Amino acid sequence: MPGEVGEIVITDLNKYSTPMIRYRIGDLAMVVSQNRCACVRPHSQIGKITGRTQAIVGCANGVWLPGTFFAHFFKDFDFAIKHYQVFQEHFGSFDIRIVPNTQFIVHVEKDILSKLEKYIGKKTAVTILIVESIPLVKTGKRTPVVSLIDNDFQLLSKASKKQILLEAHDELSDS
Repeated sequence: MPGEVGEIVITDLNKYSTPMIRYRIGDLAMVVSQNRCACVRPHSQIGKITGRTQAIVGCANGVWLPGTFFAHFFKDFDFAIKHYQVFQEHFGSFDIRIVPNTQFIVHVEKDILSKLEKYIGKKTAVTILIVESIPLVKTGKRTPVVSLIDNDFQLLSKASKKQILLEAHDELSDS
């Protein structure tokens, strides 16, 4: 349905030796139309790519935060934080690894936790870890959000999907 967020699944029948059927690429996008596009293919059209399934953080209050949420959230702290990484191993709790700038002081840590609580609730356990570096992955980039929880985005309810990508991200973008 238009406005609904879903996981992008592709089928590529052009590779005759190994066709990819219902290949989950890990991207999340919003459906914008059920109408046929100008190319006359009968498939739904997608809109904004809203995140990656591997970068969704599950909070104890039932909110799922996309990785893009944290990119916007930490913009307010760029004076004090050189790099960050949100790392989740278990639903309802996560670590924030921070490589501090010289202006990082204790009140910044308290401010981060205080502002995050608005989105994650009081029951989500957050641990801030001050680290010297965040390792680069094979592509030469840092991964700002890593979620190791075994979550199948296809099985989340429509309400949860909408809550993931609309409420928290839009609310933060407006501020």
